[in-house]
Amino acid sequence: MPRRLWLSGAAVFLAAALLFVVQPLAARSLLPWYGGAPMVWAVALFFFQAVLLGGYLYAHLLVTRLAPRVQLAVHSVLLVLAALASLPPLPGAGWAPDGGEAPAGWILLTLLVTVGPAFFALAATTPLVSAWVARAGPSAADSPAATGVYRLYALSNAGSLIGLAAYPLLLEPLLGLGAQGRLWSAGFVAFAALTFLAGVFSVRASAGNADRAAPPARSGLGDFHVSAFLLAAVGSLALVAVTTHLTRDVAAVPFLWIAPLALYLLTFILAFRGGEPYPRRFLVPLLLASVAGCFYVWFQDITYGLERALLAHAVAALGFLFTGCWITHGEIVRRKPAPSRLTGFYLSMTAGGALGGLLASIGSPLLFPNVWEYPLALVLAVVVAFMVAMPSRGAVRSFARKAIPAATLGVAIAVSALEHRRPLTATRNFFGVVRVMEAHPGTPDWRRDMWHGGIAHGSQWFAPGRRREPTLYYYEGTGIEAVLNRHPNRRLVRPLRVAVVGLGTGSIVVHGRRGDLFRFYELDPQVVQAARDYFTFLADAPAEVEVVLGDGRLSLLREASAGEAEFDVIVLDAFAGDAIPVHLLTAEAFDLYRSRLAPGGTIAVHISNRHVDLAPVIRAQALRLDLLSLLTVSDPDPDLFHYTATWVVLSLNTDLITDPSLLGRAEPWTGEAAEPGERFLWTDDHSNLLDVLR
Repeated sequence: MPRRLWLSGAAVFLAAALLFVVQPLAARSLLPWYGGAPMVWAVALFFFQAVLLGGYLYAHLLVTRLAPRVQLAVHSVLLVLAALASLPPLPGAGWAPDGGEAPAGWILLTLLVTVGPAFFALAATTPLVSAWVARAGPSAADSPAATGVYRLYALSNAGSLIGLAAYPLLLEPLLGLGAQGRLWSAGFVAFAALTFLAGVFSVRASAGNADRAAPPARSGLGDFHVSAFLLAAVGSLALVAVTTHLTRDVAAVPFLWIAPLALYLLTFILAFRGGEPYPRRFLVPLLLASVAGCFYVWFQDITYGLERALLAHAVAALGFLFTGCWITHGEIVRRKPAPSRLTGFYLSMTAGGALGGLLASIGSPLLFPNVWEYPLALVLAVVVAFMVAMPSRGAVRSFARKAIPAATLGVAIAVSALEHRRPLTATRNFFGVVRVMEAHPGTPDWRRDMWHGGIAHGSQWFAPGRRREPTLYYYEGTGIEAVLNRHPNRRLVRPLRVAVVGLGTGSIVVHGRRGDLFRFYELDPQVVQAARDYFTFLADAPAEVEVVLGDGRLSLLREASAGEAEFDVIVLDAFAGDAIPVHLLTAEAFDLYRSRLAPGGTIAVHISNRHVDLAPVIRAQALRLDLLSLLTVSDPDPDLFHYTATWVVLSLNTDLITDPSLLGRAEPWTGEAAEPGERFLWTDDHSNLLDVLR
């Protein structure tokens, strides 16, 4: 093969790998500022899709408007400017939000300024270099023949897949964020050199052919491929919807972002590899089975609960994503044009991807009161499979093409209605869906529940005389109840200053007394609104209650800088579903909590969780800070609406730790938590949720 083809292939491959390393890298660097919200990744993914669209548009205009030598000159200048503007691709502390900004808009602006220029230059590589190869190579003797140039797109997605896999398997476990940024910067410099050399050799190869060297006729709307645009939108919507569905109850961390995106890229590789784009007769029935599996797992989890819910949802949803996107992307390949129009084709496909990402990330919280993008993706994939991919020969097949999508829509509506049934109120924003449900009004069992995602976020009895009765994780006998009621200040008749990261319904304040201060830090304004409008814990509290809107860690840091008074107890209970805001559990976070404690103060961490075991992480921080630590687990009582409550108490207060009421509820440290290794000592620069998955 000529040298220019090796250089072109290497440039395309490296550009794609860098594109898909920087996405989880940049998004992870933003997570601590937004409470670990899963929508951070959804918004970031839309940003990268939008910039990818911009890169493809730039490549299309460059190829259709300018001669090859001018293209190379313009693109070389872009590469230099991108390197100067974006290396290393990590936002500085100055980009941390104050708390009043619209999260999605501020994330988009942060990414645009910090990583946008470099990502734009990388995004243009595949269509631009492919066009150079197609123009310079007159025959199959020394270049991909005819439509074979599209195999560069498969090579690009192979690079993307390898880069994506390398991040959670190699970069994240072995390197901190700073080192990752420096390594990525070195890779970008190497990529820029490869692209320049590939351009030089391609321009030289096309110089002897005047027809090829001249810019083609200007293209207009005729180069826009509507079918590629719509099909790509369905695939992109499915990607973001599945990712959000899987991460909302665990944590928004790179390794949970990777699996859906890796399968998505794999379907591009399979579709563009050459030959038959996808095995239609095998894949369409498999898609229908996977969609049925998604609805079945969803229904079972809603109605009965599942022991290994994450695994069941992951198997079903990822199976759907793989089959659905392979069909969707295979149909795109079946409609591909001649190589002379490949930049317009790529542009159309990328525009569709950006539209799907926009709908699932920015549009869905505005358009849908609940998480409806996931069932919508299931329905649209079936529509594509049966109304686009399946031929309509015969009456039975024609009936199936209409009946099966209609039946899927009916099931989607039924299951969605079951999950979001009978709310007093349901609101949705960047941080998720908050619903308030009411059960048995006017009876002795009258109760209201707050749900965030699929997890109970707080509950209150409303029957006469029961409004101040604690439920869920705060009832008498839990570790947090003992910390608040057995604190030495109680015996000395002194008030307590309590900081609580995470509001919920505010039910923890039932343990407050006159003169106490309970200051809640809540990231989600709709939680605050629901707690005040539909529950009475805050209004009925004898203690003074304050609510600070914004991330708890950032708020505590600002208060420390302002010299505000310290706290006797700091409570960490910031959950969105079962999701864990990792940035609240790092060494830097615990150093902050320790500095905000009054003498003899205590930290209580709520770690009840279906999917992860955080005991080793908290224990490692306790040992590092020389804090006494106890693990308490309280038994559930369904009749009283008491859940299994697991709390870790960390303190320098020997009197509290040895109080019989608390000590009697403690369980011995076992397993990894008994002697946690270095890998459990999380920092802002390095953490790995894989170590604590159940």
